[in-house]
Order: sequence, then C-alpha cells, then structure tokens
Amino acid sequence: MTTLQVRNNLKKYIDVADEDAIKRINSFIQIDKEQNDEFDDLTDEQERMLNEAIEESDKGLGIPHDEVMKKYAKWLKK
Repeated sequence: MTTLQVRNNLKKYIDVADEDAIKRINSFIQIDKEQNDEFDDLTDEQERMLNEAIEESDKGLGIPHDEVMKKYAKWLKK
C-alpha cells in the first residue's frame, strides 16, 4: 500500500471513527511529535561529530563543565 493510499484510508477512517478511536489516533500523533526533536534535523556530518564527542566524553577525554566555566567566566559575565 502506498503512502497516499494509507493517508486516504486514514482520512476516511477519521471521518467515521468514534471518540475513543480519535483519542487513540491523537495519542499516536503526540508520541510521534515528542520523539522528533532537534537531533532529527542534524546533517550526517553533525551527527557523526556529536557521536564522536560523546564517545570521547565516555572515555574521559573531555574537559569537565566546571573547569570550562571557570576558564571562560570572564567572557560569560553579563
């Protein structure tokens, strides 16, 4: 079944579905929206770099946040 066919079937179903079915469909939509976040919009290169940074951090190769904040505090003051 094509995406267009699925959409048309859903539209027809929604028009005749009872209240409980509509609420369940809406719940699925909300869950899908919550699962899509900013990270879904990353380019392949950005995702690769982020994963690399996470791996380095997991290995203890990063600089702790408090050390970075101390080092750059003078530039962060308002």
